[in-house]
Amino acid sequence: MAFPQFVRDPNTPEPFDLDEEEQKATMVKAAKQRGGVHRGEELTVLPLGTPPPSGAWRAAGNINAPGSGKPYKIYLKLPPGSGPGITGTRTKHPVSDAGTMPVTTNKPNSPAGSSPGDVQAAKNPIAEHWLGAVEADQLTTYSEELQKVLDNPKASEDQLSDKVKAALAESRRVSLLGGGEDSMVATVMKQVAQACNQVGELKNAALEGLMQQEERAPGSISDDKFKEKITSVLGAERQRQLLGSGGSSKALELVGQAVGVVADRKADAVQDLLDQDKKAPGSVNESRFSAATKDLLGMVREVQLLGISRPKTDSALASVGEVMKVVIQRKSDARNKLMQQSGVTDQQLQQATDDLNQLRDQARRLGVSVP
Repeated sequence: MAFPQFVRDPNTPEPFDLDEEEQKATMVKAAKQRGGVHRGEELTVLPLGTPPPSGAWRAAGNINAPGSGKPYKIYLKLPPGSGPGITGTRTKHPVSDAGTMPVTTNKPNSPAGSSPGDVQAAKNPIAEHWLGAVEADQLTTYSEELQKVLDNPKASEDQLSDKVKAALAESRRVSLLGGGEDSMVATVMKQVAQACNQVGELKNAALEGLMQQEERAPGSISDDKFKEKITSVLGAERQRQLLGSGGSSKALELVGQAVGVVADRKADAVQDLLDQDKKAPGSVNESRFSAATKDLLGMVREVQLLGISRPKTDSALASVGEVMKVVIQRKSDARNKLMQQSGVTDQQLQQATDDLNQLRDQARRLGVSVP
């Protein structure tokens, strides 16, 4: 919706550290609380403690800004002949017809908008904005609820997520209906970015807690638990980046540490199988070797993508090469036995040869020297 053109009085100093978007949203809230701005009236709000505007302005109470909760003081300028009260008296009730025209002021002594005599108020986009501001009121409520959770240092991830989802849904609804103010939607988006940062820090803390537990008791945290928390932290980082709030160096550091722990475990698992098979040749079947090397190579890729260095994973290809040599030797021995057996078909021999050659090709692609 269109906004009034705010005009500043060059002779009036601007209040220190004034957030104009927040001020506009607070003016919307103040006007709706009193039933609108009526014909010939002007309304403005200034941060509490700011010198009052000069002239015929009257203080009309205090109000908290939507979202931040910052206190503002409301000022009204009533048309000549109006009663003293901002909501009327027993003998003089306020005008409340739907065709009235609001006149707003963004700075002291700087009225803006249409004049009191404007008879086309009902068709003016500013008046339509006030009439549609009921949508902004609802959005303001969601914003205030979200801010309460943001201000609560003990708020959980679920509490933050629930309030964010509700505020975002209401923002979309208000935008689609054409009600509310761009400034209010912008306020909600700032809160959402703040909430994403807080959720990201909670996820970082959870992963850091696992790392500390693992340091105290190595092996106490499962690979699946690490992977779950790693995925969660990376998801929060993507949300931060999408909202333009920047990434967290701590998050990437924690992910690197956790990935390194899991990768080292995979490297140890492959080496343990090799050691076992050396002590008791044939005790480790091909499926166990295959699963262990597949897991190890997957973690090596993760380590490389993160740009980190781990001694065990750096030498992982050597271990994989040893495994492949063991399996290739088994395949070669099995084919030779087939060739010596009677009743073996040419198809069976060809299949054994193809399997052996395929495994040799895979080894060569990994840089493993095979006969």
